[in-house]
Amino acid sequence: MNKSISSTITRRLIVSFSLLCLVLLFFGVFVIYEIITMSSLTRTIYNHPLVVSNAALQSHVSITKMHRNMKDVVLFDNPERIDSAIRLVDVEEQEVYKHLDIVKANILGDEGRDLETRARIVFANWKEIRDEVISLVRSNQREKAAEITIGKGALHVVKLEDEMTGLLQYARTKATSFITASEKSRTRLLVTSITFLVTATLFSLGVAYSTVKYAASAESELSESRQLLANAIDHAPIGMVLVQPNGAFYRVNQAYCTITGYSEKELMAKDFQDITHPDDHDIGPDVIKKLLDGKIDKAQLEKRYIRKDGRIIDVVMNTTLLKSEDGSPLYFFTQAQDITKRKALAQNLEDSLRDKETLLKEIHHRVKNNMQMIQSILNLQIEKTELAENKEPLLESINRIRVMSLVHENLYRSSNLADINLKEYFSDFLGQLSNAFNLVEKKIELQQDIAHLPLSIDTIITCGLIVNELVTNAIKYGFEQRVEGTISVDLKEVGNNIELKVSDDGGGFKEEIDVNNSDTLGLRIVQILAEGQLDGIISVVNNNGVTFTILFPFHAELEGA
Repeated sequence: MNKSISSTITRRLIVSFSLLCLVLLFFGVFVIYEIITMSSLTRTIYNHPLVVSNAALQSHVSITKMHRNMKDVVLFDNPERIDSAIRLVDVEEQEVYKHLDIVKANILGDEGRDLETRARIVFANWKEIRDEVISLVRSNQREKAAEITIGKGALHVVKLEDEMTGLLQYARTKATSFITASEKSRTRLLVTSITFLVTATLFSLGVAYSTVKYAASAESELSESRQLLANAIDHAPIGMVLVQPNGAFYRVNQAYCTITGYSEKELMAKDFQDITHPDDHDIGPDVIKKLLDGKIDKAQLEKRYIRKDGRIIDVVMNTTLLKSEDGSPLYFFTQAQDITKRKALAQNLEDSLRDKETLLKEIHHRVKNNMQMIQSILNLQIEKTELAENKEPLLESINRIRVMSLVHENLYRSSNLADINLKEYFSDFLGQLSNAFNLVEKKIELQQDIAHLPLSIDTIITCGLIVNELVTNAIKYGFEQRVEGTISVDLKEVGNNIELKVSDDGGGFKEEIDVNNSDTLGLRIVQILAEGQLDGIISVVNNNGVTFTILFPFHAELEGA
């Protein structure tokens, strides 16, 4: 069971146990409250109704004895016996007062206290009858004393007994109410206990059932995921393998068996080094150590395998380390692909490309040599030409050929046929122009600011021809009345366009010039090249010198590069 499932189960059990403890706490508080209630009711029954009813009952007995002793006072002839009976009456009177005091101290409620007060008043009124009877007996009026005792005295005794019976009944009613309350409290306690036990049992069973069900479901999903992973590995189109940290195979798929030529059973008896080419045994241990140390998460290796049939193949492997929940290493999971054919094809392509590059360099070299031969022929023609006006067109043609020849020379010397160093190219042919026109002696400085841009060969040649025509024109006509000056050549990227600018600080044109309708060969060449080859726009500024600006699309250069 993985860590997340265990954490979920633990969290559920903790929450359930906490809820159960909380309910148990409430139940415990309720039980304590009910026990205290029942204990209080029991003490109340004993200290109040029971004591009151017992005192009322004792008072009733004392009243009965007191009335009987009064009869003896009337019936006895002997003075001593009469005095003895009177003393007994006094004793019983004191007993009645004592019990009434107990009733007064313990009776509950206003009604009970009213009953006690009324009984005490009735008893106090009886004392007058008692004193009257004793006085008649002592004056020897026994018949009258007997008549009062039997009549008024007996009625008052009955009234006293009724009062005591009322106190007794009130105490019993109170006791019954307390007993009823105690029974209710006991019933609540019993019902609550049973309810709690049933609820706690059902809750525990529910928690246990849901936890077991969740664990079983999670285990089933985990098992299904493992099976899906196993199927994915077994049927993967590339080799997949689980390797133990000691290098022994733990699980391989059919694609890996196909790569190595061994069966799964045969591979299980080997380790990685057994099928690795001896010269490649040192490839990988340092990477494996970094994976084990946690310095890297994954790695890609390339090494050679020796198949079962003895054939040597090239294999690329992507490896990662699988860890347990506590972070200890379990297996290296490796994906392997046979790249023998791919490497052979890449080598063939590389050889073919190298041959083509050699051939292209040879072509550029021969083109350069042919152009140099043309230049030599033109130079011979110049030597045989006597008129200066006939030599100038030939010199300009030589310069134009030199511009094109320099491109091929740079390509021949370059290690990358698709990339020409523009700054070096313009510096070379501007330097040759400077030498051809002896600009150092004329104190005319050639400046350049050339950005490194991925321009095609055709575009470079076109830009070079344009710069050649414009710089030559500035040298020949811009400084006729000056002994020094500056000619600048700039090439840079402006948004999605390329800007080529050639400017000088010479005398400028004597009148405004229209490039599109110019009669000079140089400017016509510039116009044809800029608009026809570069799809550009030409602008001319004739102010403190002349500035030619040609703006042409950059995206066309990327397509043609």
